[in-house]
Amino acid sequence: MPAHRLAELQTHYLWTLVSFALGTLLVMTAVAYVVVLRVSKPIEIMSAAAGRAAAGDLDIDVPYDAGDEVGRLAASVNRMKRSLTDKIGELENERHLLLSVLGG
Repeated sequence: MPAHRLAELQTHYLWTLVSFALGTLLVMTAVAYVVVLRVSKPIEIMSAAAGRAAAGDLDIDVPYDAGDEVGRLAASVNRMKRSLTDKIGELENERHLLLSVLGG
């Protein structure tokens, strides 16, 4: 095989290898982007719900899929919000009782 033909084949295979590597990198980047979106979206929703709860809006529930860690975290946030709502109700009842006792 002539030397120039060998050089052409080497160049061809090199470009094929580089193209394959870049294509694989592009596909892996797209897959990583989708995975990051799937994980970060529920966390963003929980963060917004926690912000609203901190501002006093306790009527919101965080939607969740109980099958993964993020879902369990969302369920915990919802339980915490319900517990906080219950505790506020108890304190309101005690306040009304105290006012009625002190008032007469």
